[in-house]
Amino acid sequence: MGKLAVTLAACVAALFALNVVHLVTPARAGTSVPAGNGDVNGDAEIDISDAVYLLRFLFQEGTPPAACADSPSLVSRVAELEERLAAVENPCRSRLDRFQDNGDGTVTDTCTGLMWQKGSEDINSDGHRHDDTLSWDAAVAYCTNLSLGGHSGWRLPSLHEVEDLRAAGSESNPWAPPGEPFAVYPSEHWTSTRHPNSDYPDAVWVVEFQNNLHQLQTRFSAALVLAVRRP
Repeated sequence: MGKLAVTLAACVAALFALNVVHLVTPARAGTSVPAGNGDVNGDAEIDISDAVYLLRFLFQEGTPPAACADSPSLVSRVAELEERLAAVENPCRSRLDRFQDNGDGTVTDTCTGLMWQKGSEDINSDGHRHDDTLSWDAAVAYCTNLSLGGHSGWRLPSLHEVEDLRAAGSESNPWAPPGEPFAVYPSEHWTSTRHPNSDYPDAVWVVEFQNNLHQLQTRFSAALVLAVRRP
């Protein structure tokens, strides 16, 4: 029955196109607000009159189909989807006050629950951070052995975690971390994210806060450390 209906519709469309068939009576039209997808004439029903209405529009300069976007059912579905999307999105992603200074060299992101170092690691304890760079392997080991604020379990952040942190900042340089309560040196920092292609086993993503960039570097090069942990 389905194939027969499709074939019949194709034949009728061909006759319209060749001007063999010409409707002289109007197809039934309704409120122009369709009840659902397929109710092209907006009469709150989906039947043969919709096909005739559509054929007249296509081949006899008839009235355009009713906009499905105005359908109450579609409007309701869109509203439901928007509500569900809002529920899963991070509602405070753009809030700068989401970061809580713990007063012990750590900062807690109240949105993600992650605890960050307040500033780039001063590895040689000279009060300056621009020269405290490590290779990736050394940075991983350093975070593993780090004890800060009475906490262990530190690690390098993933690229996604750093990008989410950066998204909290302003559009101006340095983009993020967004100033207070952070004290991050605006230079390249390691992430834990390696190149997904096994042909590049030594490639690791670094985030460059000064120019809002992330790029791949060999793990034997040098970058700064900003550790993170999940309590």
